[in-house]
Amino acid sequence: MIATGKFCSSCDTEVFWALTEHLRPMLVDAEPSDDGNLQVVEHQGLVRSRVLRPEQAVGLTRYQSHFRSCPKANQHRRRKTTSKST
Repeated sequence: MIATGKFCSSCDTEVFWALTEHLRPMLVDAEPSDDGNLQVVEHQGLVRSRVLRPEQAVGLTRYQSHFRSCPKANQHRRRKTTSKST
């Protein structure tokens, strides 16, 4: 477990922020998950995550995106905007 002292404001699960391979912030559950699909690495003060294919995950500590596990995730999703034609 990555102890952060930070908790989801909706469900109170301990979480941390990690940068994806595309340098976008992602909220991740602090507790490892047997069915998770993320590898998390801390390097030079940055926490990075990458998506694992099933064959890559063997023997690694895996984590999951908090959007995947949070029971209130839909409250935090961005709504798609429709573009107006002129």
